[in-house]
Amino acid sequence: MRLLSRVLAGSLADTGGTSRASEQGASTVAPALDAETREFLYRHVNSPVKLDLILYLHDNPYAVDGADVLALRLGREPPVVEECAEELVQAGLLEVVPRRPAGGPTLYRLAARCEWSACIDRLARLHREGGALQIRTAIRDFGIAAHVRAVIADSGRVGVSDVEVRCEAGVVRLEGRVHTAAERTELDLICERLHESRGGIRAVENRVEVERRPREDDEEMRAALEQHLAALISDSGGMAGARVQVEVIGGVAYLTGLVESAQDRASAGQRALEVPGVTAVVNWIDLQGHRHRSR
Repeated sequence: MRLLSRVLAGSLADTGGTSRASEQGASTVAPALDAETREFLYRHVNSPVKLDLILYLHDNPYAVDGADVLALRLGREPPVVEECAEELVQAGLLEVVPRRPAGGPTLYRLAARCEWSACIDRLARLHREGGALQIRTAIRDFGIAAHVRAVIADSGRVGVSDVEVRCEAGVVRLEGRVHTAAERTELDLICERLHESRGGIRAVENRVEVERRPREDDEEMRAALEQHLAALISDSGGMAGARVQVEVIGGVAYLTGLVESAQDRASAGQRALEVPGVTAVVNWIDLQGHRHRSR
């Protein structure tokens, strides 16, 4: 994720870019980051490089520069500056100068007519009056939260729409509900890896709860399914070392554990569908020696 690399590349410890006079006023009490400006940061200025571009062009309203020149002024890499500038153009915050020398670089300037002009003014004032750390912390938190959501979605084992991810000053909090204990366990493993990876993450708190809405016959189906799988393992010598766990919620069977082959995994899923009352199967069984990439 290129955006993540830009965000985690440094907003708190960021010494490059337009740190400007904001650090000079860091000892003063900075104005609070209001909700509208925070939303503006989240939607559009979601990386330190974008912040530097917006602040520089706001403070230099007559500047018309290409990515190479902007990168030199901001102390950034030209390809990253160009990518961010193009994204800001798409968002309507920057505009491309219509006339430029043939074969010359694309030239950028702050958009003359922008619906976010008031937010840009407030952002620049807050940054100038001692709020640089507050702004850059918010940007980094947005990036961390986006990364965590992507990791959860990439696991393929948790309903990401059911989990709310928040990050404040590097502390990640997961809240919401999942349907099975297996999903909650997967989140625990993800949280453990995220905390070990650091990347600006100070701590991870998993407050997600398991929402159990069992039908009266779920327990009967679980017991029947366990018998079916036990018979399958007994009948198949190749599945002697298989370890499969079963959970049934609302008629949906969730299978986890380890088997030796893809055929064994498919057989377990098929046998689960044969149990009366089971309406669907979520097959999370792993292959021995080929654990799921999310683990």
